[in-house]
Amino acid sequence: MNYANLNDYIKQEFPSEYLRGAELASILESQRTVTISKVEARSVFNPQKNEKQNRLVLHFQGRDKKLIIGKERAEELKQLFGPVAPQDLVGKTITLYAVPKGQNMVIHIKNGQQVQPEYDGEEVIDADAVAEALG
Repeated sequence: MNYANLNDYIKQEFPSEYLRGAELASILESQRTVTISKVEARSVFNPQKNEKQNRLVLHFQGRDKKLIIGKERAEELKQLFGPVAPQDLVGKTITLYAVPKGQNMVIHIKNGQQVQPEYDGEEVIDADAVAEALG
């Protein structure tokens, strides 16, 4: 088996049902607009804390990959839609994009309208090709 890099190795050998920022690492200046089709609470494993934690998980129309919602992404959703009940997010359109943070890629959420991401001095990696990453 030939792998171009470790990201390829991880993606091919350890597939995940959840979208990861590392999957977007090779996609520059793109973003992906998606519509939320389902919101559920799940117990997911957090490898940084070596424990399971309760998190909201977003499902997207026409996509296989799901997105785990931690505090930062929850704050971004609240900023966009107000303090709504999680099930009220169904049908909402959001745009996913990723930015480098240390040696990782972190996925963020913004308004689903086709607008330019705010530039905060960090290189923006977008998820337009996330279509492929989302499945």
